[in-house]
Amino acid sequence: DVTLQRGTFEDEIQVYSDTVVIDFAESQTATSIRQREIDYLPRGRDFTEVVTFAAGAIFDNQGGGIMIDGATGLENRFVIDGINTTDPEIGESSVPLRAEFMEEVQVKSAGYTAEYGGAIGGVINAVTRSGSNEFHGGVFVDIENNSWNGSARPQLENSPCTRCELDDGTTESVMWDKDDEVRYDPGFFLGGPILRDRLWFFTSYQPGLRTTNRTIDWVSYPPDTYRQDYRVDHATANLTANLGSRLLLKAGLNFAPYTLDGFLPDRDGREDVPGQEEWAPLGTEGERETYYLTADWIATDNFVLSARGGFYHTNMVDTGIPFYDVIHNYSTGSIPGYLERYPEIPADAQHDPGWYSNNLVTDVDTKDIYERFIANIDATWFFTAAGDHSLKFGYQAEETYHDMKQAYNADRILYYWDRTYITSEAESVNGAYGYFRLLNQSFLGEISVRNDALFVQDAWTVLPNLTLNIGLRSEYEQVPNYGATGPDPAIEFGWGEKLAPRLGFAWDVTGNAKWKLYGSWGRYYDVTKYLMPIFYFGGGKWVDFFYTFDTPDPFLNDASTCRT
Repeated sequence: DVTLQRGTFEDEIQVYSDTVVIDFAESQTATSIRQREIDYLPRGRDFTEVVTFAAGAIFDNQGGGIMIDGATGLENRFVIDGINTTDPEIGESSVPLRAEFMEEVQVKSAGYTAEYGGAIGGVINAVTRSGSNEFHGGVFVDIENNSWNGSARPQLENSPCTRCELDDGTTESVMWDKDDEVRYDPGFFLGGPILRDRLWFFTSYQPGLRTTNRTIDWVSYPPDTYRQDYRVDHATANLTANLGSRLLLKAGLNFAPYTLDGFLPDRDGREDVPGQEEWAPLGTEGERETYYLTADWIATDNFVLSARGGFYHTNMVDTGIPFYDVIHNYSTGSIPGYLERYPEIPADAQHDPGWYSNNLVTDVDTKDIYERFIANIDATWFFTAAGDHSLKFGYQAEETYHDMKQAYNADRILYYWDRTYITSEAESVNGAYGYFRLLNQSFLGEISVRNDALFVQDAWTVLPNLTLNIGLRSEYEQVPNYGATGPDPAIEFGWGEKLAPRLGFAWDVTGNAKWKLYGSWGRYYDVTKYLMPIFYFGGGKWVDFFYTFDTPDPFLNDASTCRT
């Protein structure tokens, strides 16, 4: 017989719980996403993709991107290491950086203090990682393959197309094959002391390498496969110094340049340019970078002085597009039959309506440079008067520079065979063979404007469990004029025209740090996005000259006097 005896089970289960820290002096709605959450929660590559961790923040393409508390994605302000990196033209984030580079991403959704402005949505304030007294580093890689993603989705296409059932121009739902796409993002980070307790460094680098192959079933040509290569180089580096325990300095830079080689044709296969040589040379190159220096000086036990300076630069150019002095083009509005009526037309000029002497590209970016020069200074004074006060005041200065050129890749001469031109005075004008026009449409301009602000704010602890947050912000803004005439700047908002008062309270209801009631009221102003003055204050240039067509040889119009 076997006798079973009752055994004993001994183990220890430990349950840990960190106390949630609530700031009972703040009346703003804000969320801090720290490095631990960034490292372990599911997210995308860019630091802005952790913003939706905050309550009230969503990503919506139709809303322009990151929508915070109902504002559109183009009404936010993006700040990296104290540098405003908001795109001046439309308002999106313009310097992408990897989330792995960040120590903290702060999302200020509502009720933020007078120190922050230039947005009626949220303020996204990102701080890159710094070194410490311990060396720390790592290597990592992200791999993405399009075959791991979901199935392709149907798209609406106008027939005819290679997978359309009809050819009468109606709209159909068509399923295209997915692109063959692979992306690798290897990287590293390293930080540590240069002089313990005095000087530290941090650096990180992560390129993104993407290759896309797309097979096109051409409507009028055999199928072919086209390749696109994309590379972006994310990098950050900084030094932090502690001088005498009262002065803290941080200097650094952030980079995210990119290159794209090879354009991809549309999947519908209707374009009439199947040659690899038409697509492979085309591309874009972009520059995106910031430099910064910050200083915090503890002047006395109750007075702190802070200063920040920096530089922001972006640029984008199209590559691989050939340029010509003139491109000749026969208008489809020409009177048919001109080739038969005029046998004297030279052989190399005998073409049907719609002919181009070379490939015309109407929107070539040869430069689109945005630069900001930033200087901020503020002071915080802690004192007691009918309660405890944290009084902060400061001046913020930004100068924005823009130099752009987007235009045709040649002057275009458009010929209207046997047509008559009607002038604005209703006069009919034509030459022996009709008329032609010389035109070039472009966006040109070089501007420099300022956007400054003054602010004062006080966190006043009236009672041990009640804090009032009172502030006032005043902004001075110049809206640029890209033209040669008219007022410069085109619009100027004076110091008294954009006054933004702020008022909030935070109340520890029970006095035991368990219940918080808070609220805020304020006035907030967005800044003018430069897309508006580009279109309406002189940025768009339309050059159009009309001539009588008096010779059957259009190439004689290549004279240097026939230029825009």
